Amino acid sequence: GVDLSTGMLETARRLAAERGLGGAIEFVQGDAEHLGFEDASFDAVVSLYALRHFPDPAQAIREMRRVCRPGGQVVVGVGSGAPLLSPDFVRRQLERLADAAGSAIRPRPLEATGFLDRLVDEQLGTPDTAPDAAWTHGRTRFDSPVAALMREADFRAVRVSWAGQSARIASSDDFWRLQITLSTRARKRYAQSTPEQQRRLREAFDLRCAEHRARGGRMIYRSGALLTRGVRPPSG
Repeated sequence: GVDLSTGMLETARRLAAERGLGGAIEFVQGDAEHLGFEDASFDAVVSLYALRHFPDPAQAIREMRRVCRPGGQVVVGVGSGAPLLSPDFVRRQLERLADAAGSAIRPRPLEATGFLDRLVDEQLGTPDTAPDAAWTHGRTRFDSPVAALMREADFRAVRVSWAGQSARIASSDDFWRLQITLSTRARKRYAQSTPEQQRRLREAFDLRCAEHRARGGRMIYRSGALLTRGVRPPSG
């Protein structure tokens, strides 16, 4: 497992140890655009929820191809809305329409991770820089750009699929842990804030959640991942 963040590597090691996998997985600090491995080192390469944070995604994908053996597979997952007019897209829109229709009876759900992101901006101020790389700005779907990047890197048999889920979160503690883990924006700004700012942020978070639940509101997490697969040519 490779990550640039020491904090995320520490979390990964802890979780691996809790699941009895501490001796089976090696975690290395490194830059995805300049991987410290020899050519054709791995049977498969998987990148999850990272590409949108790379300044040069094309270089990162070329590195994934370089360290993957010929005939091996690379899978790149990015957070993304469902492809337009797909069954998943229609299903997700119907969920949101149901939320809007029910808002006369109870408040609209608090949705992760947007809820914490907005609260962080409210409590800590709007950041000077965007959390994602410049090439992602203005995009909500990535089925075409990621597939194009993989084809440009000479991957074959490129396939795109989308997976999503909707889950109701029962407690404010779980809602906090989910968002502070999955939102790069919130996690970074929280880590860079003072202990007093962190305390006020968490207090505001718990208060908003408690008030929302008292009015019959729900806390939910709707996730969507675009998975793009490609094979390094056997002769490449």
